[in-house]
Amino acid sequence: MIHFRAIWNAHAVTDGHFREFADEEPGDAEWANTWANLRQFNANAYFVLLWSQAEVEINQLCDELIQRKRNDSDWDSQRAWDLIGEHGPTGRKLRGPRDLMDRIALLCKKGGRVYNRLSELYRLRSRIAHGEILQSGLDTAEIAAELEALIKELKATP
Repeated sequence: MIHFRAIWNAHAVTDGHFREFADEEPGDAEWANTWANLRQFNANAYFVLLWSQAEVEINQLCDELIQRKRNDSDWDSQRAWDLIGEHGPTGRKLRGPRDLMDRIALLCKKGGRVYNRLSELYRLRSRIAHGEILQSGLDTAEIAAELEALIKELKATP
């Protein structure tokens, strides 16, 4: 289950409180700056949480696709999927430095609009997860809606 909307709602509530706190001391630049920084940390944290929900869904969709293709009764169709390797609790998963992007490439056209946008969002997630705090450009409502739409497109994979 994807919780994009619930996460966005939680962010909207906390961000609203942070804005209110920032407005409590008008004219105090240090106070306002402190709360502005907290809002940025909050936006970054919620972005990573949104991305984690997308990643869970991507992994599930990929697992389902691999199993479906590996179980195809036509060996000509099945054999390429066998090369990916066993998958599931008793087997091994896809490996490699771009594991997630490899999985996404199984679900949509590599280099296509969906792939490229998920790649951009994944790079943002990685920057944050490895210690960078993004100072702008994280509209959680927009990102939640976009991730929801992108996942919906991935679900259309035959």
